[in-house]
Amino acid sequence: MYGTQWEGYAENYMRGLADGFEMREALRMKPSRYEYCKPYSVKMEADDYRALLDAQLKDPAKQEYITHLPAYLVLLIGMNEKFPCSK
Repeated sequence: MYGTQWEGYAENYMRGLADGFEMREALRMKPSRYEYCKPYSVKMEADDYRALLDAQLKDPAKQEYITHLPAYLVLLIGMNEKFPCSK
């Protein structure tokens, strides 16, 4: 009806929404495991998030399990490690 380009955008948008719901559930189940405290003054652009995701995927200590996780969860783990909350 709208063409293949729109359908591609719609599919990506729906996938993003679904990932958001899954992330919400992960945070509800284990909030402290995925909590991070990024300082407000730290600005992150798309390239920064991509670099963080890449670093997680290339970490040899995580190779056994990290490649089986969805990207949003890998990124959340990276944010937790880069910006831990003080206890």
